Parts: sequence; C-alpha cells; structure tokens
Amino acid sequence: MGHLSEINTQRNLAKIIGRLPLYLQNRWIREVRDLRVKKSHVAQIYDLVRFAAGAAEETNDPVYHRPRDASKPKERCTLRHYKGQNFHVLTEPEMPALKSVSCVMCGADHSIFQCTKFKESSPEARCKFARDRRLCFNCLKTGHI
Repeated sequence: MGHLSEINTQRNLAKIIGRLPLYLQNRWIREVRDLRVKKSHVAQIYDLVRFAAGAAEETNDPVYHRPRDASKPKERCTLRHYKGQNFHVLTEPEMPALKSVSCVMCGADHSIFQCTKFKESSPEARCKFARDRRLCFNCLKTGHI
C-alpha cells in the first residue's frame, strides 16, 4: 500500500518482538547484531518477517518438532505488572478441562463470544462487565487479566 515506513520503526519492531517467546527475543537480538555488524544496516520489517518465518518453519518441522504431551498438565502463563513493565509468570499447572464451557454472563453451555446477551450489550457495558468480573480483556476468561 506504499506506507511501509509507518510500521518500519525500531519502536514498532521492538513491540512485535516483545510478543514472541523469550528464546526468540534473544535470537532476534543476535540477528540484529549480525545485521548491523555483517551487513551494515539496521533491522527492518523485512528482516523481522524473514526471521519469524524461519522460526515458524523450525517450530513446525515435520520430523523434529516436539508435540505437546496431552497427558501432562499445561502450565498457565499470567501477565504481571511491575514498575510499568509487563512480564510473564508461570503459575500452577492447569489440567485440561473436562467439563463443558459455560458462559460467564448467562451461565448457558456456550462461550461468552456466542452469548446473545453479551453481543447485544453496548461496548461500554461489555467492558464494564469484563472489568467487574475481572475477566481477561483479550480472551474474556477468568483466572488472569
């Protein structure tokens, strides 16, 4: 669209990298150093896309990937705030759910995203509901914010 320069800033690249797992963030730092030293240029969005595509290929390798063992409990990762910074904390293991999903708003057997009552309420009312019930603002589930 001809507006790549609007997202091709170091601040935006850092925000994107901040969403990756820590091991990929560390690899990205090495990648940036190599670009600066060996190729004499600052990292750009094209470099980040190439890096992410390579990491995705590694993760999804048909021979050497490690599938998650469904019998092991999954650790829940929560976001904590400390002095203006976000960091992730692994908390108690979370066993796979054996019960059906029930709506936080009406109690029926559907997720809140399928709830007619929730959909019909205004965005302000939905936000207030999520805040009052201490739901995650991303997935609208309890147990983390």
